Amino acid sequence: MRVAVIGAGVIGLSTALCIHERYHPAQPLHMKIYADRFTPFTTSDVAAGLWQPYLSDPSNPQEAEWNQQTFDHLQSCLHSPNAEKMGLALISGYNLFRDEVPVN
Repeated sequence: MRVAVIGAGVIGLSTALCIHERYHPAQPLHMKIYADRFTPFTTSDVAAGLWQPYLSDPSNPQEAEWNQQTFDHLQSCLHSPNAEKMGLALISGYNLFRDEVPVN
């Protein structure tokens, strides 16, 4: 299989890793990453990444499953010996909105 990934920031590299983990064991994989900048010169190298679960469609169980999988993966990374090198930390915070947010 031939795969082209556009971008070498966190999304591009995460996508490349997921494709590699999913398909590499089953078949030969030739992957090329195209980007105008690579680490340490990407926006991802200096940007904070904040993640929180949310549901845009509460009736869609797939969204809840994806949130759970993401949370579990981040938790495993957070508790790994490389967490500090990855820049991972749990923080508390608030979301502030200019307009009223409907509560379901």
